[in-house]
Amino acid sequence: MSAVLLRNAGPTALQIHDCGIFDLKGIGRVPLFELLSKPVLQPKPLWRRSLWSVCAANVMAVAMVCGLRGAGLLQPIELWTFDQLMRLRPEEDPDPRLLVVLVTERDIQAQGEQTRRSSLADPTLNQLLQN
Repeated sequence: MSAVLLRNAGPTALQIHDCGIFDLKGIGRVPLFELLSKPVLQPKPLWRRSLWSVCAANVMAVAMVCGLRGAGLLQPIELWTFDQLMRLRPEEDPDPRLLVVLVTERDIQAQGEQTRRSSLADPTLNQLLQN
């Protein structure tokens, strides 16, 4: 039957390649053939392609990535990736060099009328750092 189909299709450059006998579920042992048409053209290796086409492809890829990044379209992906990397980091112990000090409104009022550049006057801040 396959020879009839090939003859009716009118192939001019077909070759039949015998792949052997295979067990197919529900069918049993059957011969398997592969129809090969004209020789398949293999792509040239990269080193044989023209330098111009390789450079043009690189320039287009770089321009596309820069354009997407400049338009802000890559920012959500970058932020998500950074977030995932930060979550993969091992837990770190608190840094013993850091000290958190709570300054309340009562502490600010207790300084009196000293000249301040921030919430605490410089002499009060120095006294706090000395202790």
